[in-house]
Amino acid sequence: MALLNHKKTREIGRMDRVIRLLKPIVTRGEYGAKEEVLSWNGDPYGLQIRAELMPVQRKMEEKQGGGKETAFSEKHWRIRYREGIDENIVIRWRGNEYDVIGVIENDRGQYLVLKSEKREAGYSEFTA
Repeated sequence: MALLNHKKTREIGRMDRVIRLLKPIVTRGEYGAKEEVLSWNGDPYGLQIRAELMPVQRKMEEKQGGGKETAFSEKHWRIRYREGIDENIVIRWRGNEYDVIGVIENDRGQYLVLKSEKREAGYSEFTA
């Protein structure tokens, strides 16, 4: 009987959140205006993967945006290593979207840590 690597099994067991990864794609709208569409290789629901929501000191800061103050939070996600993950990715979890602001390779290329900030409702770089 093969021995199990209990450390690795325990690590994978911590990935108890289901998130979706999306890439923003710029398209032209009906009247020629630029629009941002989120999808993963044409799938509008995105790539579904398992992730660990890592303990991080949540920071709540006040931002000035359009004359009103809004609060945002930062979350760190740990996922299995995957090619093509960068700061252009958007994470969708529990109906909220988070912009990836940093990607850190962890454990000799076995995992990635995605640092993210919550998007403001209705955010698009073309609506700002």
